[in-house]
Amino acid sequence: MSLPLDNTQPPSNQVASLPPLDIEGTNLIQYGKAIPHLQSCPTLAEGMNFPNFEIAIHYCIEFGWFNGFSVRKKRVEKNNDGSIRSRCIDCEYSGKIRDNNKIMTRNKGSKKTKCSWHINLSQPLNVNYVKITKFVNTHNHELLPDNTLFAP
Repeated sequence: MSLPLDNTQPPSNQVASLPPLDIEGTNLIQYGKAIPHLQSCPTLAEGMNFPNFEIAIHYCIEFGWFNGFSVRKKRVEKNNDGSIRSRCIDCEYSGKIRDNNKIMTRNKGSKKTKCSWHINLSQPLNVNYVKITKFVNTHNHELLPDNTLFAP
């Protein structure tokens, strides 16, 4: 006894087409490394895609600038050919206080507060986009509106 055929799947010699990706910032590719400031605060979320790491990092920097904090490029992982595979961006206040200097030079506190805000970016092999794989949008410190004036 034969089972009825399911005609909803494509034949084995055809590949099902994937829906087009929504890639943010493609209009900024033309600027190369000299990407201009954004006119409004960008929206960031897990799963967002960017055309390359430069534009993804630019969006993260602008997001921090509009929200009153600075970001820093922290961890980077590279492929065998030297291209970037993943990158971690975090808040300037993240991390622990490390006392590397045994001689007390001046009595100054640290700005490190173990802030948990960070973004993980990754570019899987054989794809031409960068994706936000993790986004923790919480701070444990006051956001400073003056950063929009003085942050780089």
